[in-house]
Amino acid sequence: MNVSRIALSPSTPLHKNGVRIFATLSVALLLTAPPVHAQNVTGYQTMDDPFLFLIREPAVWQDLKLSDEQRTSLQQLNSQVDGRLLATRNQNVEQGQPILQEIRNTSREKIAQLLDDQQRQRLKQITYRLRGVRLIVIPEIEGQLQLTSQQRTIIDEIFQANDRKMQALRERQQNGESQATLDEEANALQRDEQQVAFSTLTGEQKSQLAKIVGPPFASDELGKVRFKAPAIDLSGGTVNGSVPKSAGAAGELVTIVHFFAFECINCQHNYPSYLRWQQEFAGKNVAIVGIHTPELGSEHDVALLKQRLSSEGLKFPVVVDNDKKNWDNWGNSMWPSVYLIDKQGYLRYWWYGELNWQGAPGERLMHQRVEELLAEKP
Repeated sequence: MNVSRIALSPSTPLHKNGVRIFATLSVALLLTAPPVHAQNVTGYQTMDDPFLFLIREPAVWQDLKLSDEQRTSLQQLNSQVDGRLLATRNQNVEQGQPILQEIRNTSREKIAQLLDDQQRQRLKQITYRLRGVRLIVIPEIEGQLQLTSQQRTIIDEIFQANDRKMQALRERQQNGESQATLDEEANALQRDEQQVAFSTLTGEQKSQLAKIVGPPFASDELGKVRFKAPAIDLSGGTVNGSVPKSAGAAGELVTIVHFFAFECINCQHNYPSYLRWQQEFAGKNVAIVGIHTPELGSEHDVALLKQRLSSEGLKFPVVVDNDKKNWDNWGNSMWPSVYLIDKQGYLRYWWYGELNWQGAPGERLMHQRVEELLAEKP
């Protein structure tokens, strides 16, 4: 998985980056990555507390050497709050932050009981490692390293300078500049920051820091968080036939769910991809389900929706979401959004915005993910 490390601010302008948007995201910004490049949770270095996501990462489970019983218990614990966690993405700070904090506190208490002392310590080390070089200015770590005032001045200067440069990169991203170029520059900034910061430390401080973060961790295996997918609410009815009962739930099907609005130009630009998937996955255990959530008044007209789907050749079932029940349940915030659900009913991957925006590899990558999910054993 190769996604940008530039984290967007909690809001994005209308019709930018192939996305028609939207309500303001929670300050938690649960899915921290540029909309057109998001496939799973990223941006761990920008998170003050990635705990809720790390306890959902298979790579972390593997590193902690969880027993089968622990894995089952942890999965059950996570599934109990996944719906509420996802829904906070579509809530403002006042609404979402208290819920997020409650989930975090409850999960911490239960995880503390589930893990042994060694596992709890290792989880803490992994959390430290993911902070990157900026770990050294966390108060408790700074105290252990006993940074001098001169060291802290040098470190603060490089961090502040890089913050300004990263903000400039975000602005260039918003203006549609090449993502590959921005990724390259962002990675170069991070390398320079690490080199400067570590060069200020003494040999003893570096040895102490190595003890704090513990053994190496396979961070390149992150980005595979899974959430129990919200049930698809069918109370508003459907067009183009009914949604398969096992779509989006535990069963034999891999489900592609996409949110759209038929007047949305960004959504329309995704139609060719859906048409190809409609043909390429025909006869396989794949369900394609559209969820039509209107923004404009005209988009509430179900007859017009059916007419547009017919004219575009889109034949898969589409859920009418005029009252935004599915939009809210999924915590969705933008048109278009594409989600992939595995055979066990877990939300595994997503893509926000146009799949092929300015050469973005969304269609190819999501197609690849569907094939991977099909190959998995239930």
